[in-house]
Amino acid sequence: MPGRPQPTYKPRNTALGDASRERAINSATIDPLAMWAIILFPFGIVPMILGFIAHGRCQRTGRGGKGLAIAAMILGMITTIFWMAFIVAILHFWLGLGGEAATLVLLG
Repeated sequence: MPGRPQPTYKPRNTALGDASRERAINSATIDPLAMWAIILFPFGIVPMILGFIAHGRCQRTGRGGKGLAIAAMILGMITTIFWMAFIVAILHFWLGLGGEAATLVLLG
């Protein structure tokens, strides 16, 4: 009707306050650095560094992805240990320390 003012939209009050709603929205979004850390876990040291940074950002901003950051740090540590052992083994045999010396040790 032309003479009546149109009702304005007013959002309903919910049980969540503004701060709680913002925390819920932030925790629903995953920190991109945490995602990159878990994607790059085969590269050892890189996901450990990214995981530490992402974990701090998740705690500071309240975003999700804290579990991904922790998983990336753990997988990065395991991968780093694996790569270090692999490189030591390759160098050991490449430099000739594992060829005849290992055979002599095995044969007595």
